[in-house]
Amino acid sequence: MISTLLTNIGQHDPILHVTKDVKGDPRSEWISIRTIEDPYVQEVAKFAVIEFNVDKMTTFQYKRMLRCWIKEEMGGIKYRLVLEVKQEAPTQKVCKYEAVVWEASGRLIIRKLKLVSFVPCFD
Repeated sequence: MISTLLTNIGQHDPILHVTKDVKGDPRSEWISIRTIEDPYVQEVAKFAVIEFNVDKMTTFQYKRMLRCWIKEEMGGIKYRLVLEVKQEAPTQKVCKYEAVVWEASGRLIIRKLKLVSFVPCFD
């Protein structure tokens, strides 16, 4: 499933490296994506900001994605994204957030995204 996704994300070696959690469980590995400017990944990032705005009645504007990881989980793909968003006036402050988006996958499923989390990022 991950290999199919990677062919959609980028044509030129999108994998940067694989990171493991502390338990070393291969199913919990996050794969870091190098081609974060790819339209497929950008669409997921913009979806996260739009969903957060709708859910929390905010008006954040998507600025850019700084990092992206993916992992296969629960019959789909999870995206872990570090994003820069711009707050509306009067502050217009640019802040970093980490979002997790789950994408359902399967033969009969037409791309369904769900925002799992959207929290401030302090790295």
